[in-house]
Amino acid sequence: MAFTTTDGHTSGASVMRVEQGRMLYGLREIAAALHCSEKSVLRYVAQYGLPAGKIGGRWCADEARLREWLERGGGSHPLCPPR
Repeated sequence: MAFTTTDGHTSGASVMRVEQGRMLYGLREIAAALHCSEKSVLRYVAQYGLPAGKIGGRWCADEARLREWLERGGGSHPLCPPR
C-alpha cells in the first residue's frame, strides 16, 4: 500500500491518503489477474509471499498490493509468467 501526502511531500503535517487497488475475491479472480493457475496462486502465497489470504474462508487480495509484489521482484522466480 502506498502512502503519499496530498501536497506530494513525504513528510510534514499534510493529510495522508491511502491508495488502494480493487479487491479481488476468490482464487479464480486472483489467478486471472496474475495470468496463472489457481494452484500457482496457492504456491506463490506459500513459497514466495504473494500478498493474498483468506478472510472468512474466502481468498482475497488487493490488486495494488499484487502489482507492488510483482514490481519488487516477488514474481521474478521462474514459475511466474512474464508480464
